[in-house]
Amino acid sequence: MSKKAWIVLLCLVIIVLVFCGVPRITRAASSNAGWISSTCYRHSLPDDPLVYPNQPGASHQHDFVGGLNTDAFSTPESVRAGGTCSGTSGDTVAEWVPALTTSTKGTIVPSANKDRDVLTYYRNPSGIRSVQPFPDGFGMILGNAHAISQADNPAIAAGHLWWKCGPGGNTHLSIPPSSCPSGSYMVIVFTFPQFWDGIQTPAIDQLGHMSYTRDAAHPIILPRLQVFVRYSQATGTIGTVSQASGPWYTAHIDYWNTWQSAAFNSLLARCMNAGIDCGTDPTP
Repeated sequence: MSKKAWIVLLCLVIIVLVFCGVPRITRAASSNAGWISSTCYRHSLPDDPLVYPNQPGASHQHDFVGGLNTDAFSTPESVRAGGTCSGTSGDTVAEWVPALTTSTKGTIVPSANKDRDVLTYYRNPSGIRSVQPFPDGFGMILGNAHAISQADNPAIAAGHLWWKCGPGGNTHLSIPPSSCPSGSYMVIVFTFPQFWDGIQTPAIDQLGHMSYTRDAAHPIILPRLQVFVRYSQATGTIGTVSQASGPWYTAHIDYWNTWQSAAFNSLLARCMNAGIDCGTDPTP
């Protein structure tokens, strides 16, 4: 056999090995890369450490989840030191929503100290494996506590804040359900933007520096947050829903990044930037 024929044969063998003979590694779909942190309702206070820091009683009533001691005087350091009821080790995040009432059941809050009252999904639907961590103390408020109509809350209008009857998928609703089938309960879903302009200002709310679309002005990829707040007492006939901030269309959520940074960075590298779905409450 000539030298040229040997070279052709060798090339064919290499092609066969590469495309047929080498086992392929199957990974989770990139849109699901990341993890889910579960946490529970902790307490209710008329405080908001982002909007009214060091001013106890200055806010409408909020239901706090995650951090055990979050109040008007909280700092990222104090939240981390105070512990958490999150199922994910190192997740000391503080989140809060306005207290919710219904016309038939009175004040409704997620069942106290129950696992998975709130599920926070840390995902990367962009599929680009260069996600960066949130800066420490990074705060975002999604929704409009001062809305005077449904259209005045841009998160609802854009479909980034919606309701459903859970658990499971179920229909996305642009208004709260007046009832949920037996065995299910009301859920509010908040979806935050993923792309950042890289500017962290002294302002309490960094949402104005975020975008749902990656562009030249927002090149930095952060984890995409989707928060499911589950009201397990709101089942059957619910009636008319309202918030401590006003009518139902004033719904909003505060997210405050007070993670233990080593744990977050470990999960970011091992799950999101590795293209792997690490499931619920993974070990960092």
